[in-house]
Amino acid sequence: MTYEHDTEKSAACAEDKAFDALLQARRRGAYPLVWLAPHEEGVERVRRRLSATPLGFSVGVATFEQWAADQWELHGDGTRPVDALERSCLLWRVVAAGPWAEAGASFKGVVALLAQAVLQGVRARDFDGVALSASQQGLVASLARYQAELERRGRCELSWAMRDLAGLMAFRGCVAAVGFDELPWAQSELLRRLGASGEALRIDDGCCAASRPDGGVDRAPELLALLAGLYGRADAPVVPTGAVSFLLPQGSYGLGGPLAARIAALACAEADAARAAGRRPLPVVVCAPDARDLFLRLGPELARRGVASQTRGRASCVAFASTVFGKAWLSLAACADQGARTLATLSDVLRSPLCPMDDGKAMDFDAAWRKRRLRPFDDMVADVASRDGFAATLVSLAMEHDFEGALAALESRLRSGAFSDAALQGESVAAFAAVGRFLAAWRDCAGGDDVAWSLVAQRQVASPLAFSAEEGVAGQGDALFCSLSDAARLAPASACAVVLCDMTAQAYPVRVEETPATLLLERIGVVCDLDPVAQMRRSLFRCLSAASTSVLLERPLFDEDGTETYPCLAFEEIVDCYRPYDALDRTIDRATGLPPAVARFASVVPGAHVHENLLGEDVALTGPGQASSWPAGSPVKVSPEGTSSLVGGTFGGDGAHGGGAVVLSPSAVETYLECPLKWFTLRRLRLKTPDAGFGPMEKGSFAHDVLRHFYERLHKQGVAKVAADDVARAQALMEVVADEELARQPALPPSRNPLVAATAAEEAEVRHLKRQLVGFVPWEAQLLAGFVPTHFEYGFGKNRPFSYAGVHLTGSIDRIDVNDKGQAVVIDYKSSVKGTYDVRSRSSAPQAGGAVLPDKVQALMYAQVARRELGLDVVGALYVGYQPRAGKPPALSGAFDRTAIQPSQVWDARAELVGYPQLDDDGRAAYGASSFAELVDEVERGVEGAVASLCEGRIAPYPRTADACSFCPVQDCAKRRD
Repeated sequence: MTYEHDTEKSAACAEDKAFDALLQARRRGAYPLVWLAPHEEGVERVRRRLSATPLGFSVGVATFEQWAADQWELHGDGTRPVDALERSCLLWRVVAAGPWAEAGASFKGVVALLAQAVLQGVRARDFDGVALSASQQGLVASLARYQAELERRGRCELSWAMRDLAGLMAFRGCVAAVGFDELPWAQSELLRRLGASGEALRIDDGCCAASRPDGGVDRAPELLALLAGLYGRADAPVVPTGAVSFLLPQGSYGLGGPLAARIAALACAEADAARAAGRRPLPVVVCAPDARDLFLRLGPELARRGVASQTRGRASCVAFASTVFGKAWLSLAACADQGARTLATLSDVLRSPLCPMDDGKAMDFDAAWRKRRLRPFDDMVADVASRDGFAATLVSLAMEHDFEGALAALESRLRSGAFSDAALQGESVAAFAAVGRFLAAWRDCAGGDDVAWSLVAQRQVASPLAFSAEEGVAGQGDALFCSLSDAARLAPASACAVVLCDMTAQAYPVRVEETPATLLLERIGVVCDLDPVAQMRRSLFRCLSAASTSVLLERPLFDEDGTETYPCLAFEEIVDCYRPYDALDRTIDRATGLPPAVARFASVVPGAHVHENLLGEDVALTGPGQASSWPAGSPVKVSPEGTSSLVGGTFGGDGAHGGGAVVLSPSAVETYLECPLKWFTLRRLRLKTPDAGFGPMEKGSFAHDVLRHFYERLHKQGVAKVAADDVARAQALMEVVADEELARQPALPPSRNPLVAATAAEEAEVRHLKRQLVGFVPWEAQLLAGFVPTHFEYGFGKNRPFSYAGVHLTGSIDRIDVNDKGQAVVIDYKSSVKGTYDVRSRSSAPQAGGAVLPDKVQALMYAQVARRELGLDVVGALYVGYQPRAGKPPALSGAFDRTAIQPSQVWDARAELVGYPQLDDDGRAAYGASSFAELVDEVERGVEGAVASLCEGRIAPYPRTADACSFCPVQDCAKRRD
């Protein structure tokens, strides 16, 4: 009747001690004999070892949880332990019905905290008489309700059962728990209580000495010395021979090709050695913080080099929400929630493999729905039903919360092979099964239609991946990709080499994490936090023990941002084994940061060799100061054969060089003059959101329509212009017109940019815009006295071509005012008018052959249209803002003829900014034009140069002003000015 807790220097020594203890117990007639291992891999390894010993099959080998569950079934009170899914669902039910729901706490977070306490074996009554904070009292109360719920259902927690098990089973045998690093409190208590009636041993692995390899494989002497000196006592530093080497990329681009080449070389060398020895080759084990991602990056390149690869352990699993099926299912489930169902969730379902709908048609639906902001969800489902009955049925089942019915409908689709890729099919079947298990647990334990899908989102789904060697390339070995903790479970010397990747402090942090649950448990003396340093050291030692011939350590010297990285604790401790014991000798190699003795076995991968590093091509490295290169197209000029596609639409021909003239709008020309690359991305690539918006474009279209209909209504009433003594009536009319136009917005086609408010905040913005338009009316009465608004949204270039600067110009002019002398002013409405709209704001435009042009030319181009199309004497081209400014008139800018218009006619705008001609400091007229009419012609000549550059395919970035970069989608442009 004893309990012992010992630590041996190695796993082999721990197993030997356990073997001897069980053998002695058998000779004394003790029964049963139990060997507890920390994981399934250990169980299988121990069973194989015992089968060839005198103990034979007289010892039961299992994990702690397996053995405890079996004993509870035999000796327990008839309650069944819950599994992880049932625990999560029941805890969610308890939390949702408690005070945490009223406090607005995160259900998922509270469930995780309670689960952490439950797994330690803690009950609510353990806190009786303990001083707790209010939040801790809430956790304990939830724990009590959870226990009551379990009792009501005839269930139990296995950790709670472990605390009662020793008193129920009258244990008289011997149990040995071998190789556990930290045990939960309930398991530790069970071992102690078993030792009161029988024999209980806990034997830990101190990771201070190497365990003997299985199968007669020998380790390289350097690896033996490293394992002996890493956390044990060594007489001298490790002598480097090349068995341990280092790969040090200078940046994130230095990883792919060189690392794949090194892994392939290790696998190839092992294949040759195995053939010579007549044995099976051992794999290369590749460890990384995100081993699955690394596998996906390197697997194809390894296959090209003749090396098969596969994932193992955690790398063979993926979160449910990250699977193709999981993403689609969660989108489908969101359709059941009125607050979560959106256009995006429905589109995600249609574009997923769950639905047989053609991807192109699904994208058409998505594009059509995005163009209308208030399209009801039921209408979108009806659209789907008109094209795909299966998809509509699936969504309807979800909206009715019939998730079991949706799963049943999907089962036949999965069985029919909806996924062409075998790996994707297997992953989807596993995800499908995970949903089925979760739904069963939810209906049984929690109930209700509001399923907590967040509980299943992060559950791991089996999704093993593998790449076979390419055909025609002889297989030269295998590579296993796994995490450090998974590699630590491998048998000693079971791999030819271990490759440890991304050995940086950021990738492998060592820090103690405290949670409210750990702090709560500490109140009753239960310390469950793992020592992160000890945990890292044990995992590292066991991982290194798996290597038989070599170890490769890869550590980027700089991160993606070019910031220097720091090595992780494990990397530093390995390197320290090679340092002289003289503490004063800290000599390092400056290029690698390693001791000189091992620096010769380190390879620094230059970041400049981007092409080779990314593509993994076997090319000779360039010499110092040289750079690799490969052909690349010009980023600033389109090839001659591509210019016809570049310029877009034509009038009466097939392209700029095919006999037809290019068709452009004044706004497109102005965008090209702002920056050619901005024109290319916005006008030709059309890089903008496909969703109907609620921004300046929609507000501007609405304001333009209101102003147009306002004056058309005035003219029908026989009023030519707003009079100063009739402002009140005109404001009332403006309000009526604005309301009527607002009512029309939802029915407008998407091409009209309808202004549709979807939230209370947007409705407030609409009301504010309406007040601005009404407030604009008094200032309208003072604008351009003697001129009458005559033309509104005057269109040109649509039915017949309008030739301008060598192109066909098309568009519409917001408004043209005319006086009794035949003089006219072109008006372009703007929501805001900045200083760049002033006629004196000008600069040289390289994209127009160096011509000096105003920064804004749109209104001046309209002026030429009005002259030629209507035969008017245009004396002004104004940009007029329709937003009054706190007792000041709206902003006004542009250009007008000083001889025809007085400042008082344009709200006393400063003549030096808007009036023309202007004089430079030397007394010469700006732009080389002596009158407003000449300025209009001069602008056309400058635009002609810009059109020529555009037709030649010149799209190099050149923002003329800081404002030119506004709304440009090219965020990483080297010449961006904002």
